[in-house]
Amino acid sequence: MKSMLNIIGVASIALLSCAAHVTPLHAEDTPQKYIIGYWYRTYPDGRKDIPGFFSAFFSVLAHAAWANRNHKLPVVYWEDFSPYSDGYGNAWEYYFEPLSDERYDNTLDPKPSTEYCAPDNTGVRPWSRHSQPVKEMVHRVIERYIIIKKPILDKIDAFYQKYMADKITIGVHLRGTDKDSEVIMPSAEEIIAVANQIGKLIPNCQFFVATDEESLLTLAREKLNRPVIAYIDSYRSLDGQPIHKTKSAWNNAKKGEDVLIEAKLLSMCGMLVYSHSNVGYAATFFNPSMIEILVEGRP
Repeated sequence: MKSMLNIIGVASIALLSCAAHVTPLHAEDTPQKYIIGYWYRTYPDGRKDIPGFFSAFFSVLAHAAWANRNHKLPVVYWEDFSPYSDGYGNAWEYYFEPLSDERYDNTLDPKPSTEYCAPDNTGVRPWSRHSQPVKEMVHRVIERYIIIKKPILDKIDAFYQKYMADKITIGVHLRGTDKDSEVIMPSAEEIIAVANQIGKLIPNCQFFVATDEESLLTLAREKLNRPVIAYIDSYRSLDGQPIHKTKSAWNNAKKGEDVLIEAKLLSMCGMLVYSHSNVGYAATFFNPSMIEILVEGRP
């Protein structure tokens, strides 16, 4: 399959050095808190670009590992401007357990860091093929710090048991909406064509399709050559606008939950076909031993 597709495998052109050494933290040893916020970039004209769920998640991993190396207690506080905040509490804790026993106090603590990379400039390199050692390092940081809330885990398990258990499932991620603004992407048809080659080789497989755009799910159902399953109870864009950039007055939290569930389900597939996307990267970090096929666009 490798020679036929000519796109299987990963190259070592990304680095997360902050994940190389992770040791337990104890409040009595390191009382100083380190506050990690929802990162964003500010343009010279003052505009703010607020990233999506997994970009912010990767930033948390880098900062948490840096805090550990520097004997600080990591505290994540995703503010109200987070696209996944419903206007109450800490949006991080909609999805994950706290990273430590400490909490953010906005009257006493400094403002949360809103930089993507940690203070020593380490972090997950975006829009890159990630080598196996990098994936395993990031996975170790996830294992050390990240505990998904039980109600979300229950939804993941329920879907898996109903639709994926004891079946050969190929994950397919089709990124839509703002994809062309960050990296040259293959078309959805090109990704589907690669997936269909897998379908020919494994005739008893099924495809789990994750996407942020409803029209791409429809296309996948029409073009894929094996049965398609999807997490139906998920927000998807109907107009091509990125989900995380269309914040509503309520239910923003569900948008984050949906993408987290889809990434975890992708990571539970036997193989993943995807293009450059933080959702696809997240799936490979959740499960670094998964076979992956990264389909890249052509200039």
